[in-house]
Amino acid sequence: MKIKILAVLAAFTLVFAFAFNADAQMMTTDVVFIKLGYIPSYTASFDDDWKIDGVTQAESADDREHSGFAIQGEYNLNLNPLWLGFGVEYQRLIEDKDDDVIQFLIPQVTAKFVTGAGFYLGAGLAGKYLIAYSYEGDQPEDIEADKKIDLWLNGVIGFFMPIAEGVFLDVEGKFGYNLTNSQWESWTADSSDVEFSPKSAYDISIYVGVGFRAFATGI
Repeated sequence: MKIKILAVLAAFTLVFAFAFNADAQMMTTDVVFIKLGYIPSYTASFDDDWKIDGVTQAESADDREHSGFAIQGEYNLNLNPLWLGFGVEYQRLIEDKDDDVIQFLIPQVTAKFVTGAGFYLGAGLAGKYLIAYSYEGDQPEDIEADKKIDLWLNGVIGFFMPIAEGVFLDVEGKFGYNLTNSQWESWTADSSDVEFSPKSAYDISIYVGVGFRAFATGI
């Protein structure tokens, strides 16, 4: 667990490492956002056929429904009126029946068209990597999903407004769709090999955050 926490902290550090400089004298037009998010829906669906140790099961595979929270850091390069955002996000999601907890680490890049009034609309790509999985149900007692990374397509819409000199309040909505569907293909359960055929996955997220003007590094 300590290694996973350090990995999350290291990823966020990389986002901001070049954004601030202790000796900086001038603010740029680039903006760094720190956002807290709520994910009301993460859904993964599967083809009906699934197998245990190569044997097809009679019952159909169920969809996976999760909700949870996120924290995101993003550096936005201002190419007025286009903003190019480079970020990393941590998500912790709980299955609706409290059976399992999943955690993702997500590097992402997003291009946003920004209006003078502070509204923006954009799209981007993200790599969604499963960093932790824990099962909390009664049966089976030993179950684990293989950790893989998927390519996601994201659409964002939002609004930001100044609340102080060089400080902004941001509200954003995001819809994500899985393009590769590798996660959840393979599991181990009570020493048995379990195979699924992922069909689709999507999520919906809502964020509220604070933005700061980045400082020139002098490099």
